[in-house]
Amino acid sequence: MFRKVHGLLAVLATTVLAVSLAGCTLSAADIEDIIRTTSSELEGLIDKAATAVDEAVGEVQGVDPREAELWSGAEDEDLDFVLDEDATWIDNFDEDLDPENWDEIILVAFDNMTGYDILLEFLVDGEMQSVPVYVDDTLLLAYPCPDRMDLIAEYDFDPTTGELVDSLAYEDTYATNPEDFMCGDLFIVTIDEEGPSGWAEPIDLYDEDDYDAIDWESYDEGSL
Repeated sequence: MFRKVHGLLAVLATTVLAVSLAGCTLSAADIEDIIRTTSSELEGLIDKAATAVDEAVGEVQGVDPREAELWSGAEDEDLDFVLDEDATWIDNFDEDLDPENWDEIILVAFDNMTGYDILLEFLVDGEMQSVPVYVDDTLLLAYPCPDRMDLIAEYDFDPTTGELVDSLAYEDTYATNPEDFMCGDLFIVTIDEEGPSGWAEPIDLYDEDDYDAIDWESYDEGSL
């Protein structure tokens, strides 16, 4: 499942040599058990996190905000898409995120239940972001763990004609770290006809004990 599993044999060869010099040799069966256990732990961590995301969000948006086309109504209003270079757009959780960095990010899900395509404006640590969230889709973004997020406004567009239908400025809609979310959380924001329905209870992406049990040094060496 994970691309780096194949490199484990190289590190294990070094381990076998060290153990042999100490007067004890691992059998081929022992090595196979270590490979199976170690890779299985990492795959299990990824599978559990991916399942949590799948169960919590709706249809994941398959269009990268950086490559999306502006609606005609957005061009008329001089609106544009802006996404921080450190942000990661996600359409396949277990391929788009490096698990080693899960404790250093927040995963944000914007769930569009307005009946329109929307352009959503929000701040991440004071930096303006402006992204499309299509009707009935959920846009998944990962950010290096911020201190604060503010929802600013939405612009509603007809999904067929691209014309601007309405706009709504938000007031006092923000969340802070660690009061409302923590690094490693999935944070869901549902937006309906009345605007944001509030910040949902954050969901842990992983169990901390499972995460700490992974041999991340071997992972960095390409062994997992």
